[in-house]
Amino acid sequence: MISCPRSFSVNHARLHAHSALFLGRCIFSFFPLRNPTGSFPPLPYALHSINTHLKFVCFPSSFSTQKTYHHYYSLNFLSLIAMRFIPFIVGSLFATAAYAQNVFVTAPSNGVSLSPGSNFTVDVERPNSLSGSEEVAVVIALQSCATRACLPPSEWLGTILYNGNFSPVEPNPNPMHQQPNQNFTVQIPPSFQNGSALLSVTHVALIGAGYNPYMEFHNVSMNITN
Repeated sequence: MISCPRSFSVNHARLHAHSALFLGRCIFSFFPLRNPTGSFPPLPYALHSINTHLKFVCFPSSFSTQKTYHHYYSLNFLSLIAMRFIPFIVGSLFATAAYAQNVFVTAPSNGVSLSPGSNFTVDVERPNSLSGSEEVAVVIALQSCATRACLPPSEWLGTILYNGNFSPVEPNPNPMHQQPNQNFTVQIPPSFQNGSALLSVTHVALIGAGYNPYMEFHNVSMNITN
């Protein structure tokens, strides 16, 4: 057991540049330290933080059976590092959970040509995921790009072809081991203008333990012609 140096046993001391060697010694000695009962010091002591300065904190052990006190070393930069990384970890977990709920438009294919008034199938696939989620809706829309550039679906959807529930299920039987999906049969309006068009699929879901709202957009370029 390494005891706290006398110069640190009364007051908390700032860590100066010339103490770098001593800092390294304490870093390596922090983890193996145990009290005489074989247990680690309580968590509040192990992660004690003082102001925003890098300091040593020496705590007398109440478990010592000898007259001399044993001390534990704790560096407040451990808690500072934790505070810096916690937002990054939480953000990464949320991004991972959101990505796990992404859907894919497997039909129609990009660049397909269809005529006004025709029916076609939109196949939306959502792979299985271990992350908790609850489906809300899918919106399928079609906008004409014949006379101007197509706008992002987040700004304008165009003509709504479907707006309703999304309940993907695995095919049964499923010899090809396909992911859960749902097919939507929609119709291009008979009066829809010929030319290039953009089919969009807007997916809305609730993800995570707190059911955070999540929305994503997928596009398929089409050509409307008689």
